[in-house]
Amino acid sequence: LRLEHEYGAFFLKGRASTLEVFHTEDEDSVGNESKPTKPFFLLHRGESTEFDVIFKPTLAQRLEGKIRLLVGDTCSNKILVELVGEGHRDRFAFRGLKEDTEERDAKSSLNKDIIDAVRVNHVDFGHCPVGKRCRRTFAIVNRTRHRFLRFEWEADGPFHISPKVGHLRPRRAKEIKVSFKSNVPVTYRRHLVKCKVTKIEFQLPPRKVPDWDDRKCIVSWKTTPRKDPGDKFYKMEKV
Repeated sequence: LRLEHEYGAFFLKGRASTLEVFHTEDEDSVGNESKPTKPFFLLHRGESTEFDVIFKPTLAQRLEGKIRLLVGDTCSNKILVELVGEGHRDRFAFRGLKEDTEERDAKSSLNKDIIDAVRVNHVDFGHCPVGKRCRRTFAIVNRTRHRFLRFEWEADGPFHISPKVGHLRPRRAKEIKVSFKSNVPVTYRRHLVKCKVTKIEFQLPPRKVPDWDDRKCIVSWKTTPRKDPGDKFYKMEKV
C-alpha cells in the first residue's frame, strides 16, 4: 500500500481494525503515526480493513494524489486509486449550507478513474405547502483581516433574501434569511442565485465604521425651537 502525492496534501491513516493486520518487512506497525517504508497488510478470507484518507490542502489550487495497491503474493495485480482535491482560500465564504450530493454525482467524471472535486452551496426547502412561506437561514463570512466587503444578492421569482444588500466587516459573519413562497404547485431544482461581492473602503477608522444592511436605517435627530402661545421661552424638541 503506497501513497503518492505532491505538496504533502494527502494523508493515509489506518484505523484500529487496520493495525491488527498491518505489517512492515521487519516488524508489525504500531500506532497510527508510524510510517513504514514498505507497509503491507494480510487479509484472510472474509476479512476487511479500513483506512482514513485525509486531505489538507497546502495551495489554493487543484491537487492530485494516488494510492497504489499491490495485491497478491507477487504483487503483479495493481489497483490504482486516484485522489483529487481542491484547495481554496476564499475571502468570502458561506456557513451552514449543505453540499448537493446529486449535483456532485452528476458532474463527476469517471473517465480514467478521476473524480472532479465540485463545491456546491445548496439550500434544500423540501416540500413546502402552497401559499405558506418557508424559511431557511445560513451565514456569510468575511475571512479577511482588514477589508470591508459589500454583498448584493440577485434573487428573483418566489425566493426572497434578507438582507439583500449590505456590508460585511472584517472577520465577521452575518446571518442571511432566505424564504420561499408559491401560490401554485411548482418545483424548483437547483435554482441559481448569485451573490455579487466587492471590496469597499472608508475614510473613517475601521472601529468607527457602523455595520449596515438594507434591513437597517440611519435616523438623524435635529433640535428645533418651538414656542407655544403664552410661553415666555422657547422649548426644544427633537424631530
